Amino acid sequence: MDPAPAPSIQAVLFTDMVGSPRLRATLGDERADLLRRAHDTMLADCVDQHGGTALRWTGDGLKAAFPSASAAVSAGLAMQRAAAAYGHRADAIARFEMRIGISVGELVFEDHDLHGVAVIEAARLEALAAPGEVLVAEPAVILGRRRAAARFEEAGTYTLKGLDDAVTVYRAIDTTAEHDERMPSAISLDQRFPLVGRAEAVSDAQRAWRAVAAGGRATLLLSGQPGIGKSRFIAEFVRQAQHDGALVLAGACDSNFSVPYQPFAAAFRDAPVADDELTAAIESGAGPLATLFAARRSDRNEPASAAARFQLFDAITRLVERLAHDRLLVLALEDVHWAAASTIELLRHLVRHTGDARVLLLARYRADDVDAGHPLQALLADTRNAPATPRIGLRALALADVEQLVATCVPIAPPETVHAFSGRVLAESGGSPFFVCELLDHLSRTGALAQLVNGEGAPLPIPDSVRDVVGQRLGSLSPE
Repeated sequence: MDPAPAPSIQAVLFTDMVGSPRLRATLGDERADLLRRAHDTMLADCVDQHGGTALRWTGDGLKAAFPSASAAVSAGLAMQRAAAAYGHRADAIARFEMRIGISVGELVFEDHDLHGVAVIEAARLEALAAPGEVLVAEPAVILGRRRAAARFEEAGTYTLKGLDDAVTVYRAIDTTAEHDERMPSAISLDQRFPLVGRAEAVSDAQRAWRAVAAGGRATLLLSGQPGIGKSRFIAEFVRQAQHDGALVLAGACDSNFSVPYQPFAAAFRDAPVADDELTAAIESGAGPLATLFAARRSDRNEPASAAARFQLFDAITRLVERLAHDRLLVLALEDVHWAAASTIELLRHLVRHTGDARVLLLARYRADDVDAGHPLQALLADTRNAPATPRIGLRALALADVEQLVATCVPIAPPETVHAFSGRVLAESGGSPFFVCELLDHLSRTGALAQLVNGEGAPLPIPDSVRDVVGQRLGSLSPE
């Protein structure tokens, strides 16, 4: 007789697609099978990425084993993120939710499956979980809380079917998602006024985003004059991408410094994800990504040879692909008209070589600051007429747009007075969204707006915020 297999400490995870019989009845067998295959692929990817083993598929769920509790928790949260992201894809068959249960303990592997009390606990917790929840038994919380990107809320103590002892149960909360909902520091969202006059631009951006959500990649090149609303447009786009479950990273170029790879370094430094190569480069200047962060140390040299530069670019491309593995990724670069030539070279490389990664590259620039010799011209030439690289040029507001902004501030004013006053604002501002909004905000705060809208002929003031920006812009120009 063969000796009994020795037990080992392992974590086990169960999943279940909520309402799968109802979905099959609604979708029909053919489409339901397509949804099941998409579901299985997503879960298998999450299991593989976290070092697990798929033990058994149930048609609408999975039983999987992991070498540690933290790996099981991380995989469970990744599965929930993947399901949520799938629901926003243009090619999604249908949205679905999952219940997930996790436990850990001494388990025996026999007959191609795991057996033990922890298996029963995980199965019962999966059945107990609400749609979208990951429930974790207390031993798995104790072992996994230090390494998993999660916090745990106690959900109660339960006596589970088939078990004698009560089990304290915790709800795993994805802290990665909580951090990602914060707007990146390079982007600020001003919501004092509605976004107006941008219907065509929004449509172009949404079309590119749908292509990324469907499994492709895209590059958006956004241009316009100072004050035309590029920052606001990007902030609104980023907010929607975050709502769709995307990871958004952003960095800006500086007008006073020409630092190699500056916006990329800033974006990746703030990435709320665990990546070994990225961590090594930031904390100790080691590994293939080290040169990206050289400006933070005394060594500010770029890669000396073309081969070294290619190795860096290839390492960054692989980083982008890893970040976009579990979820959609937006990488936004602000003010690239100030970018160093090496920054533009890296951006061109990513545009060409990110493959099938679900990433949207977004670059904002001032067209008038990009002359014939500017390095950005090479990227513009590369992407001319490319369907995956739409260009969005923001234009001045029209009279109807200004009227909408004015009516927001004085909703009870008669339409004819709003129309007349809006004409004055348009003539004074040239349709600059920044000028219009700062003027309306200033007049609202000082109490003068209602009187001016109602026909008083006093001249329109120039707010200090506008004077400051104009002065800064003039100060940056060459004396020649």
